[in-house]
Amino acid sequence: MPKPLQGAINIMPKPLQVATTIQSQLKSGRDSKGTSGAHMMMCWGYDSPSVVEGYNDYWGGLQFHVSGFKHKGTVEVMLHYNDTYTVSFLDQQSNEVYSVDYIHFPELAETIDNFVETGEVLEDA
Repeated sequence: MPKPLQGAINIMPKPLQVATTIQSQLKSGRDSKGTSGAHMMMCWGYDSPSVVEGYNDYWGGLQFHVSGFKHKGTVEVMLHYNDTYTVSFLDQQSNEVYSVDYIHFPELAETIDNFVETGEVLEDA
């Protein structure tokens, strides 16, 4: 049985770091029309962000409430080990309404915006 490395560094990010990174990626995102992520978040009624602990194939994530034109409830963004995201949309009773896998950072804010405001998912997501 191999011995643990002395002085090994734990490279697994902490859930708070993951959630903070996701939040800043959402704010700095842009949609195809150039609308900023911060503006989109305001339009969603972004509220009550919280950290989601990692499990299975996820490092952790961010969960927040929205009150958009078509979706009112919770959005959960989870970071995969392969550096893509799963975005789940939950209704006000915490039932999953829709989920999109393997979203890359550049498409993250626009993918959420499209579902929250139109109820549809982007074709290339």
